[in-house]
Amino acid sequence: MPTLAEQWTQQGIQQGIQQGIQQGIQQGIQQGKLQSVRESVLESLEARFDVVPRSVVKEIDQIEELSLLKILHKKSVVVDSLEQFKEIMARLME
Repeated sequence: MPTLAEQWTQQGIQQGIQQGIQQGIQQGIQQGKLQSVRESVLESLEARFDVVPRSVVKEIDQIEELSLLKILHKKSVVVDSLEQFKEIMARLME
């Protein structure tokens, strides 16, 4: 029969594992949301301007702020040109 200290240690380990799993799930959900909005931005730009330069794709792929990506998605459907989109993106990234 395990001692009280061993029981507490085991309980602490189990709680740590559960917290780690929860954090991993939350991070996975967040990464999924980021990737989904990134894809939406790129799809909008491709639909409107046919080809999106690799440099723009790389910049969008590096953005880790969901709110910024959402702004870029909104802008991607209303800008008049890809150059205008790049200017807006540059201003937002400052």
